[in-house]
Amino acid sequence: MQIEQLRKRVDDLDEQLLSLMNERARLALQIGELKQKQNIEIVNIDREKQVLDRLAGLSGGPLAEKHIRTIFGNIVSACRDLQLYEEEH
Repeated sequence: MQIEQLRKRVDDLDEQLLSLMNERARLALQIGELKQKQNIEIVNIDREKQVLDRLAGLSGGPLAEKHIRTIFGNIVSACRDLQLYEEEH
């Protein structure tokens, strides 16, 4: 494969990842609404740790565990921020 073909594939994957992250964010907003209705705390450190531990365990590489935790930690954090922002409004 040529470099341009590989870059095109990377671009395609980036678009898919973006779509999936936005879908995840929409689900997080729904979860936040349910938490608010049920008077459940938005921040759940135990759940966040479970998510990161599970994903780190699923990764077969080549990304290192620390990279998986950083990437998904940022995604979890962004979704949590959405829930917190919605709770304020």
